[in-house]
Amino acid sequence: MAQDISEFKILTKEVIEKCNETGDTPYGYLVDFYKNRKQGKVWWTGILGELCFPYFSFDKKTIYNLGVDYPYNLTTEQKKVFDEENPFWRDFFAWRCE
Repeated sequence: MAQDISEFKILTKEVIEKCNETGDTPYGYLVDFYKNRKQGKVWWTGILGELCFPYFSFDKKTIYNLGVDYPYNLTTEQKKVFDEENPFWRDFFAWRCE
């Protein structure tokens, strides 16, 4: 189910500095958002230390887990945008869309 960003631990400058001092790894924190395409509308992120499908967002406020939310929890417009930008994932999950 799509989640609000407030439900995640956010990796801040203070957390990074503390981890650098202690040598700890900040597992469980949300990674900075990035885009695969400069003009794209889909933002990608992940959770440090978590091995699973990546997370993505359209507004950096609501976050979707690719393995759980696609395509079920997207609007028709969001699915269209996602599919245009990510043909690999569209094809990978084609069986879900039938």
